[in-house]
Amino acid sequence: MNKDSLDIIKENYLDFFTYTMKMRTYPSIFDGLKLAQRRCLYAAFKKLPAGKMSKLTSHTGMTMTIHPHAEATETIIKMAGAFQTAFPLYDTQGEFGSPFDVHAAPRYLECRLNDIARKLYFSLIDEAPFENFEVEEEPLYLPTLFPLALLQGCFSVGQGTPNPLIPDLQFEDLKKFVINYIKTGKTKVDKQNFVRLVDYDKIREDKNKDNSICDLLNTGKGSIYFAPTIKSEDNKITISNLYILAQFSSLIDSLNDDIKADKIDVRDESGEERVWVIEKVKNKVYDMEALAKKLKSKFTYKENFAMYFHDEEGRVKPYSLGEIIEACYTKYKEAYQLKLNKEIDNLILQRMVLECLAEMCNYTDIVIDNKITDEVKINKLAKVLSFNEYTITRAIQKPISYLKNDEKAIKKLEKEIKEHQNKVKNIDKTILDDLEKF
Repeated sequence: MNKDSLDIIKENYLDFFTYTMKMRTYPSIFDGLKLAQRRCLYAAFKKLPAGKMSKLTSHTGMTMTIHPHAEATETIIKMAGAFQTAFPLYDTQGEFGSPFDVHAAPRYLECRLNDIARKLYFSLIDEAPFENFEVEEEPLYLPTLFPLALLQGCFSVGQGTPNPLIPDLQFEDLKKFVINYIKTGKTKVDKQNFVRLVDYDKIREDKNKDNSICDLLNTGKGSIYFAPTIKSEDNKITISNLYILAQFSSLIDSLNDDIKADKIDVRDESGEERVWVIEKVKNKVYDMEALAKKLKSKFTYKENFAMYFHDEEGRVKPYSLGEIIEACYTKYKEAYQLKLNKEIDNLILQRMVLECLAEMCNYTDIVIDNKITDEVKINKLAKVLSFNEYTITRAIQKPISYLKNDEKAIKKLEKEIKEHQNKVKNIDKTILDDLEKF
């Protein structure tokens, strides 16, 4: 290959390849979201009605108005479908798929962003940093204490990357870890945390059987052994504690013939936990005991992980759980403080307007003079009042009934200002109080 060809490849493909690997293959350390996921969630939040189900095609269409990169159906289904994730971010209507069947066509599916997604990822959206990506501005990250990659698990896209990247953790486990981090600054995971995953380790026989999840979460790299709970009774087998990202396509294919022959019925009964139920059809001959043994061998396996994230400079490396939460918390706290300071500024302005109105009571001849313009009123009042023109402008926009000395309202605002200032001063406690209520 000659030098000119290499220059063309470098000019046209290397930058795109680097961008893809850094910004699209891996989730951001500040919210645990990949670029496509963030666009889908932001489009649903900003452009679609909050309480109304919308066609999946509408969701993908709105996402493409932000950035016309690609059709986003599969991205949304993976964040929404109960079969796809133990932590869905959408309320759904229609057949979003199961372990044994594909999802329906997008035109038959409806969804809406659920309350959990709105609270976790959009409570501080006005304080998020934005950047223009070709079509319109979109957030660089969504300030949150709960990175999505840790709650839904995460696979990589593209060649030469670890697969899968990140295991899914239970929300309550992660919440306890975040609370403990804020209280103590502790970033190390011990075997008392993340009980569900540690339980999976019990099938190992070596002396470190309880430490594999700790090793992974403390270093960003490691292996975990998984085994679900399989109960066999009469003509029914119940499989619980299924790992959400596991690929059981070969096992499902082996059951398909028996399902089609109407020998067994397989149901996905997942709620807060992943649960499948396999039941023998009445009056049919089927060896359920042999199937139970087969399932135990097929579902017990080892998975390798590498918890890769990218930072704001696009640098990619494996991060420990403590490092991820620390990075998220830093950005979240900054956004929270900014929100509180904006609210304080607004409350101070409201108090100043009420105080201005109290002083204006002595100059009602100017305020109620309909023969002069507001501009003239503002100039005249600015000469006799101890307030700036902006405050006076806001004051004269109020109805005449506001023209009084409302000491009660002023004291109430002063109390709110102090409360907000205390929240900023004790920002860690403020965030902890919010978390305890969540």
